[in-house]
Amino acid sequence: MNAYSADVPVRTLSPDQKEAIRYFYKPQSGAVLFLIIFLPLLFSLIMGGANNNVPLGIGIGVAIIGLLLLGRRWNSQRKMTRAEFIYEYGSPETVLFQSLGANYGLRVNGQPQPVINLVRGNELLKIKTFDSRIITAFMLPQQTVYTHPKYPNVLVPSGLFSLSRTSSQQVKTRTVGV
Repeated sequence: MNAYSADVPVRTLSPDQKEAIRYFYKPQSGAVLFLIIFLPLLFSLIMGGANNNVPLGIGIGVAIIGLLLLGRRWNSQRKMTRAEFIYEYGSPETVLFQSLGANYGLRVNGQPQPVINLVRGNELLKIKTFDSRIITAFMLPQQTVYTHPKYPNVLVPSGLFSLSRTSSQQVKTRTVGV
């Protein structure tokens, strides 16, 4: 593995690559955002109403929502910054796609959690996720991933640079009978 040099990056990010990393690590779930806003506000209204102090309950709910949103933003920014660092300073390794399995212990809407099995050298890697972007990025038969000893559990796949950046909410699907 290459030694870490803080002075000169091994690779530099183009604006398109930087945008691809931001797209890949940006949270996509609207349900989580809804829960971050709805649950604290509901809880604080219930607690404020129970104490006959609804404005205080609303104020506490808004403060909790703000903290949760800031935490969510900080977490995604941290992931993006780490991925950019690993791409610029990390060493490339080759991984082979082995199979796509299922974790039946965790289900969402009746569907089991997909498990991506990769081989890196002599090591089997399992990636468990429901995120279609991660599944698509790691399903290439053979690809380069970037790693760094500072973040041993983080892989930045080269497949993320080939992902389409069109949102599924913007694309309309039409079913045609044949």
